[in-house]
Amino acid sequence: MKAKALLLGALAALVILLAVQLFATPSELGLLATANGPHIGARSKPRHVNAIVLDGTNPTTNAVPSGARFVLFATTGNFFARPDGVVTVPGASITDGTAGEINPTVWDVTVVTNIHIIASAATTVTLSFYK
Repeated sequence: MKAKALLLGALAALVILLAVQLFATPSELGLLATANGPHIGARSKPRHVNAIVLDGTNPTTNAVPSGARFVLFATTGNFFARPDGVVTVPGASITDGTAGEINPTVWDVTVVTNIHIIASAATTVTLSFYK
């Protein structure tokens, strides 16, 4: 019984070590995924930054640069964003999964082509892209 428990413990430790090796992938964003969860360090300078001035009426379409993995958003006011789809400022509830996200902070954009943003008042949004 004791030998079986020791063997299971050793097997569990081996699985954790393998997971750390497989999933410990650093990025420029300073994120490191490990078996114990993500670890965040200081981020490096972005590879690409767009500053988008929104007029409070019209949406904009912003291309994700080739090879980008993450985007960090910063803003002077509220805005809505949606990857690869039409974005609107909600005037009523949107419950079908197509609403834009209000004031996102960071997205994984490895499979995103465009980021659509809109605001209900004039504001500026920066999109900082990282590999």
